[in-house]
Amino acid sequence: MNNFITQNQWDQIIEAFRVHCDKEKLPKDVAYIGEEKTIRGEYKKHRQFIYDNYDRHTSPGLDFFIPKGWENGKLYVYSGSEQVRAPCSFEQGLEIAKCFFSYKGTVLSENIIHEWME
Repeated sequence: MNNFITQNQWDQIIEAFRVHCDKEKLPKDVAYIGEEKTIRGEYKKHRQFIYDNYDRHTSPGLDFFIPKGWENGKLYVYSGSEQVRAPCSFEQGLEIAKCFFSYKGTVLSENIIHEWME
């Protein structure tokens, strides 16, 4: 699984997610979009994410981790029902962002998680 993506690709995922939320007329507080920086010794990492702010176990989550100074980072999908994170491709992440709070988004994320766990 190639889950390396650029910051520009992550920004495309965020934009697709926002367009989806606007199209579906979802409440403004439905999503938790954010970022955090962590430091472990010399290692610095930047995490950006999208999660369901209502914490529904059927909603997926998306995480983008990029170490400081790198041009690319790694994309992961999170399953609330399985409580597991698995690598996913840019195309998969983009598709999940386009149907995030729907049955299709849940199935897409669950399928990625189950394939990775096998």
